[in-house]
Amino acid sequence: MTSNRLKISKNYLLVFLIVAFSAVAALMLYFSVIDYGASVGVKSGARWTDEAGLAFVVPACASSGGGGGSSLSCNGSGQCVAGGGGAACTTSADCGSGGGGGGGGTRPDLVTKSLLIVPAVPVAGDSVSFSGKVKNAGTHSSGPSQTRLRVDIGANGSWDISPANGNVTRMPTGALAVDATENETWGNLWTAVAGNHEYQICADNPSVVSELDEGNNCSKKSFTVGLAVLPECSDGIDNDGDGKVDCVPGNEDAGCFPDSNGGGGSCNSDDNNETDINPSATLFASPSFITEGQAAVLNWACDDSINGSIDNGVGVVCSSAAACDSGAPDLQVSPTVTTLYTLTCTGSDGVSTSQAKVTLQVGKIIETR
Repeated sequence: MTSNRLKISKNYLLVFLIVAFSAVAALMLYFSVIDYGASVGVKSGARWTDEAGLAFVVPACASSGGGGGSSLSCNGSGQCVAGGGGAACTTSADCGSGGGGGGGGTRPDLVTKSLLIVPAVPVAGDSVSFSGKVKNAGTHSSGPSQTRLRVDIGANGSWDISPANGNVTRMPTGALAVDATENETWGNLWTAVAGNHEYQICADNPSVVSELDEGNNCSKKSFTVGLAVLPECSDGIDNDGDGKVDCVPGNEDAGCFPDSNGGGGSCNSDDNNETDINPSATLFASPSFITEGQAAVLNWACDDSINGSIDNGVGVVCSSAAACDSGAPDLQVSPTVTTLYTLTCTGSDGVSTSQAKVTLQVGKIIETR
């Protein structure tokens, strides 16, 4: 009886030892796998958290790292296992190395470079385009991502043009092999205003790619927009000092009209010469000596004028720029006394005069050569 009891006790003890040994082995396996993620297989698109606690979506054929220190292999289920973190794979070459002591393995690293604006030196009113390159500077290919642009008008940290303000400034970026680049352009995005500004381009925004360095996605540049150089006839300045400004209704500067004296056409705000042309008067008499009863002809011209007249009973000779510029038939005069005639030509920027004398002689006229 006693012998039987001893045998039963030994059997229980043996069972207990087996169970205890199995439990210890299971715990050791658990911590060796879970702590380092050495043999956890994660398929492409699955949510993964790495050793640093960073969450990301595993891209195709990217290793999530691990601590096994030995090469990973691609198992029959398309997962990287044995020696490092897990990811989807096609061949063992896709799995890379698990590294050692919790290393990051092979991952992409998306950075931005070659930031540009067009035009390179904008002035107020220009339509500005932005561009930059996204490069995979890592050790493994990356999956598709998005690239974000932000513009800080005034460089005061406001980031006025951004997705947060409802602007569509994210561009799709395709999968990139190691060292590959893709150019992203935001064409005619912004109408420039004068001042100092900044813009920033960030790769992988929002973050969907697990990278070697999650802190180097963004680059930014400053730029200055100058004041536009406006034509004189639209700059709001009285450039010729005549009291008239540009094409302001009722106060148009004559220099902004096609004939520069305000007498024809429409005021042209694109004209870059507001200065009015001074009028020019020319008058002479032929012959200048007459006897009683004879007539003399007055030849006159009013250039760049809007009005012309001759005194001593002659009167207005032209009353518009067109008439003054084209001239008119010469005038005959028959003074009964020696008379000095004065031609007055008025333009938008002043007055010009010219004189001619007709001398009445008694007796025969002696011509001189």
